[in-house]
Amino acid sequence: MSIIYEYCARALSKWENYEKYSQQQNALAFKLILFEFVNNYGNLYYIAFIKPMRKESCLYSNCFKELEIQLYILLLINFSFNLYEIGYPLIRLKLRLRSYKKHNALTPMIHSVHYQLNCEGYKTLIYEYNERLISFGFVVLFSVAAPLTPFFVCILTYLENYVDLYKIFNLLRVELIEGSSGIEIYNFVFKGIYFIGMLTSTALILFSNKHIVDIKEYADPT
Repeated sequence: MSIIYEYCARALSKWENYEKYSQQQNALAFKLILFEFVNNYGNLYYIAFIKPMRKESCLYSNCFKELEIQLYILLLINFSFNLYEIGYPLIRLKLRLRSYKKHNALTPMIHSVHYQLNCEGYKTLIYEYNERLISFGFVVLFSVAAPLTPFFVCILTYLENYVDLYKIFNLLRVELIEGSSGIEIYNFVFKGIYFIGMLTSTALILFSNKHIVDIKEYADPT
């Protein structure tokens, strides 16, 4: 699903025919952010609000607890994705170099050149920004339900920083360097998540926390 949506987002951004490269990248980033938001948070919002409203059964008869478990599972999936993120370009690079060495004798200088040529191309930081954005959203939106989320996100962010640095400097070839005055559209998105997080946390406490709901039902049995 991610691959299909990314292809559609790239095709639409290219079809919109922006005048500047930065405008096209902002449009692409916005489309990918919308997908990531729905893909990562949609299920959590469903557990937090839709299930209690529709009186659907929750794990341990507690939707708040189910939300906590689901959030930790998503963090574990994001953690394991780092293995793919560093393993895929590493394996492809090793296979390319091994194939080339079979047919060519390389001096150290030529080997260095061919090492760079065989690296995967790298053009944008959008995906790295999206990873940080999604982790930030887990903390701001749902840490009320899962108190250990900030701790796990801190570890995950440190790991992602290390993986991205190693990947960019050792496994990828930067094809285009585009100057920028800041993080542009992500400034707006981070502020938006701040605001949404305020509303979501308040709603979680008032409407989804089983203890609060029990107190309200006890106070007003009708």
